[in-house]
Amino acid sequence: ERQSFVEVLGDWLQRAARPGERFEVINGAVSGDNSTGQLRDYEKHTLGYAPAVTVINLSCNDHRNPKFEDNLRRFLEINKAHGIATVLVEEAVSQEISPPSVLANHRRVRALGEVFGVPVVASHAYLAAREDTGFLWWDVVHPTSYGHTLIAEALWPVLQDALGLPRERVRPTREGG
Repeated sequence: ERQSFVEVLGDWLQRAARPGERFEVINGAVSGDNSTGQLRDYEKHTLGYAPAVTVINLSCNDHRNPKFEDNLRRFLEINKAHGIATVLVEEAVSQEISPPSVLANHRRVRALGEVFGVPVVASHAYLAAREDTGFLWWDVVHPTSYGHTLIAEALWPVLQDALGLPRERVRPTREGG
């Protein structure tokens, strides 16, 4: 867990913070859960934290969920009503599988991002383009710590923009932690 992209981004945010500035990053993921369960938990628990930004990284566990698009739309409507910035992510899976249903969900994510005017991070394509740079996957859906770091790299500039952080606040390098 400590090496997930959520934790990596949290570390980068803390290291890039100005004196007196603090960021709290919460990982709301539940192993094996899909958008239906995540939406329920978001409405019931996460909204109480009054997030400034919500990163929604869903699609793999929704490959057979007919409510995926409706659930995603509901996330976006809730965030818009609460003034919460949203970043959508095309969830990465290994190129070994890339099931058509997950890729179809990526198209749904992009379309809803366009409709709601929110950024969409193509982490799936980002990792696919870096397949030969190192050991990315523990299995076909779970990235290694290196894979998570790459997902964090893809998200970093978009997260900076969503938080209104100046781009000169550069994240630490991989080598530097």
